[in-house]
Amino acid sequence: MLAWIFVAFLFFSKKKAFPKWYIGMLLFTLAFILIDALAIKAVLQNGPVFDAETTEEFGRSLIVTLIWVPYMLVSKRVKATFVK
Repeated sequence: MLAWIFVAFLFFSKKKAFPKWYIGMLLFTLAFILIDALAIKAVLQNGPVFDAETTEEFGRSLIVTLIWVPYMLVSKRVKATFVK
């Protein structure tokens, strides 16, 4: 939660570090959902790895990551905006 608040601070301050932090947080969130599901599967042997809610959240995070990471890396607007 604190890391996302820091990312928001970087965004509103138009800091040059924002795109890297944002990409890192998106990838971390995606990895966390996957690792969390696998950890629960290790504890609860009979439960599914991905229940409906976890699958929905993972899919949503994957789509967001697939859209925003390339945009942050390629966009001229991003490079022009985050310069401080």
